[in-house]
Amino acid sequence: MFCLTQIQAKEITIFNSSGEAVAYLDTPDLTIYLWQGEPIAYLSNNKIYTFKGSHIGWIEKGVLWDQDGNAIVMPPVKSSER
Repeated sequence: MFCLTQIQAKEITIFNSSGEAVAYLDTPDLTIYLWQGEPIAYLSNNKIYTFKGSHIGWIEKGVLWDQDGNAIVMPPVKSSER
């Protein structure tokens, strides 16, 4: 499971299940980048695609879902909600 958190209006950080920041969504161009700067996917009409054009998931209410319907990235949960 991954987690999303907003750093700035232009960038949303994606964390892995260990809490490490591994990628980010650049909101102006709707591209997902690894922290090393490599673009890995993009969003179009709330759907996620690889740069080869393969549909790999979608985003709904801040949750990123894979093609099998599994939540793979979610907004952070407040400690009071755990």
